[in-house]
Amino acid sequence: MKNFKILFSFVLLFTVLQSNAQTFSDGLSIVTKADRIDTLSSNPMNARGYDSVISYEGKSIGYVNPRWSVVDAAGKVIIPEGKEVIRRIGDVFKIYKSGQHILIDRTGKIIHEYEIFAEMDDCDFYRVFKNGKYGVVDANGKEIIPCLYEIPCQYYSIEDGSFFRVSKNSRKWGLIDSAGKITIPCEYEYLYYSENGVFRAIKNDYYGCIDKNNQVIFDFKYAYINSFANGVAEAFECENFVQVRNRLMVKLYERRGYELLRMSNGQMAMGKNPKYSELRIENLISN
Repeated sequence: MKNFKILFSFVLLFTVLQSNAQTFSDGLSIVTKADRIDTLSSNPMNARGYDSVISYEGKSIGYVNPRWSVVDAAGKVIIPEGKEVIRRIGDVFKIYKSGQHILIDRTGKIIHEYEIFAEMDDCDFYRVFKNGKYGVVDANGKEIIPCLYEIPCQYYSIEDGSFFRVSKNSRKWGLIDSAGKITIPCEYEYLYYSENGVFRAIKNDYYGCIDKNNQVIFDFKYAYINSFANGVAEAFECENFVQVRNRLMVKLYERRGYELLRMSNGQMAMGKNPKYSELRIENLISN
């Protein structure tokens, strides 16, 4: 019986102490312990029976009863062992616990908590959400844009920098750069990025164009400005402007002297006495 207990204890110890670690250049490591750790094939059926399956270095790793922690090169515990998966993002670590995405710095201090933490397309920024408002953090967990905006921040990369289109009240839009500086205040009904650092904007129901520093390029007098292509866009002014939904409405407004307008967004609209002109932009991004 004594030998059986010793053998049982050895087997239990061997099982519990299975672990692997992801070590970073600064000496910090994410350590994963589990009762069993297996490298899985790409067949999703093979993931059954595991409490967690994590992709790492192009492989799928299956864990039974996993626990994660962070330690430094000397073995000092930075983040205590727990059931929550730990991920490294730049200089910070992230865990998801009790409905919150928690960012922890390299000393183990909690720096931010968010209800939503989502990677933005084609950039090293993350869209975050808390207390009913959206913001943006960078890859190191630094808040570029505080959670002040009602609509998720949309990202632009304009050759010489990164910018975020933001809205505080779902009605007015502006622009913030990657340092958190407001370059275009939230005073436009909408902003459309065109090219060469120029935005088509709507103000008081009229279209105009501004640059990333809120300097007016073309006055706000147009009923519509079509998309720019190679620095050129068609715009028009008219006495009256109305959206139409079907051919019946087209016929009705034609009898009132309206013309069907040329619009690049596929919408149907009509105007009275439209006057078309050509707008040109050149090398404005370097100004």
